[in-house]
Amino acid sequence: MINPGFLTFFDISFIIAMLVISYLSKRLGDALKVAPFYKLLYITAAFVAVASIIDNVLIIDNGKIAFNQSIYDISKTLVFRYITEDVPEDTLFSEDAGMGKNIIVKAMEDESEVDLETLFNAVIKDKEIINSAFKSN
Repeated sequence: MINPGFLTFFDISFIIAMLVISYLSKRLGDALKVAPFYKLLYITAAFVAVASIIDNVLIIDNGKIAFNQSIYDISKTLVFRYITEDVPEDTLFSEDAGMGKNIIVKAMEDESEVDLETLFNAVIKDKEIINSAFKSN
C-alpha cells in the first residue's frame, strides 16, 4: 500500500515543478518572441491540485446520500476487476462490459484502482450491499 502522505508530497512536488516549468516557458517565449505554452502548464498544475484535493466520493440518489466514503477507504475495502470468466461467489456487484464483466469484490489483501463508473452503477443498483462492505471493516 502506498502511504497517502507520500502521495500528497508527490502531488505538491509535481505542482511546484509544473509552476516552475510554466514560469520558465513564459520567460523563454517572451525572449524568443514566440507564443509560450505556459498557460497550458498552469492549467495542468491546477488540475493536479484539484485532483489531490478530491478524496471523497459522494453519491446522492433521489436527494438522499446513498454513499459517502474516501478514495483511500474505497481502495482498501473494495477491489474492482474486469473478468472474462464466471463471476466469483463473493462478488458484491457485476455488470456486463464488452466481452466480459466489471465486478466489485470485498478486498482481502489485494487492492485496485477505484473505478468510479462501476462504483456509481453498483451504488445506484444496490447501495445496501456496497455500504455493508464498509460496515464490516
